[in-house]
Amino acid sequence: MKVIVLASGGLDSSILCLLLQNRGYDIKSLFINYGQLACAREWEACQNAARYLSIDSPLYVDLSDFGTQIKSGLTSTEIDVADPYLPNRNLLFLLVASSYAISTNISHVAIGLLSSHVFPDQTREFIKSAELALRTSLGVNINVLVPLIGLNKYDVVRLAQHYNFPIHFTYSCHTGNETPCGRCISCLEMESALDVLERS
Repeated sequence: MKVIVLASGGLDSSILCLLLQNRGYDIKSLFINYGQLACAREWEACQNAARYLSIDSPLYVDLSDFGTQIKSGLTSTEIDVADPYLPNRNLLFLLVASSYAISTNISHVAIGLLSSHVFPDQTREFIKSAELALRTSLGVNINVLVPLIGLNKYDVVRLAQHYNFPIHFTYSCHTGNETPCGRCISCLEMESALDVLERS
């Protein structure tokens, strides 16, 4: 069965691809440039993960004007990187992924949301509502898969270790800098997970 996976080049979406691949899914990954500061490094990491997993090169979708007009710490240096809220980002991702899926006769899309949600578009309730809206809009069944939704970052790091997935292939810092900032949510979550792992 084919599935469109929203891939960012980060550890979560990379492990998402790996798990779905292990379950027998034919992975078609989709990378979205929504104007994020880290786009170039994320795209490079996304391609590295695809090569490592022996899946097709990700489809690149350019929606960079979204982040140019709707600013957050993810898309503008004028806003503190510690403030990453970008309204409707995940809904935008699912809209694009489901549109591409239906146009290629695929009925499943997947997104790497974790249990440690911070924003309203990262919850089970959001996924349920988004799936209903997409099915209504498209007039056909579209299934949104969230196999990581019961896990936290520590769990994902453990999975990466279990499968010997090279974490250094991924990129997660919101700044887009070569050296992780250590201040953004993504950096803090990763540092905390690695610290717990080291002490366990």
